[in-house]
Amino acid sequence: MSMIDTDLHCDDPSGRFAWPEFGAAVRLPVAMRRPSAARAAQAEQEIGYAAGRTAGLAAAAEEVRGLKDQLVQSIRGVEQVRVKLDALEQQRLIELAHAICRKVLDLELSTQLTVFASFVHAGIAHLEASAATVRVHVNPADVAWLDAQLDGGVVIEADAGVPEGGCSVRTEQRSVDYDPFGLLEEVFAELQRG
Repeated sequence: MSMIDTDLHCDDPSGRFAWPEFGAAVRLPVAMRRPSAARAAQAEQEIGYAAGRTAGLAAAAEEVRGLKDQLVQSIRGVEQVRVKLDALEQQRLIELAHAICRKVLDLELSTQLTVFASFVHAGIAHLEASAATVRVHVNPADVAWLDAQLDGGVVIEADAGVPEGGCSVRTEQRSVDYDPFGLLEEVFAELQRG
């Protein structure tokens, strides 16, 4: 076999093509022997590229959906932790406010006799009772100093059933109880329930 000139026989119908390196003619595939083979190969490449691109975009979209779901779950988890921390901090704040209010109330009731006396006067006014018919029941620990604060006509009686700092103002027909610590506990219990 002789060498075929590559410039003269590229479109040779016999399909022979010479590669100088091989020293002989090489038979080309049928698709490459046609004049439109390059265009067909390019069209197939474009079709393959488009199909690969479409498949790649679909796979990427699926992966992004998965990542989005993970992100949503993470955000929900962070929000739940934040809510728990907020609730915990809120409870701690309520407990602190409760302790402060209790100390202030205790201090006021033990140092400001007028505060305690004002409970008794408020009870008398609430009952619309005259001083001659009013009995004030107080804890035995509060009797001595409360007696000094109230005018005559109000009978002070020791009653262990009345909490310290509180009083029960009574007439023959009605009564009204004042328990500042009990009221404080009710208010803070309501706050803690939310």
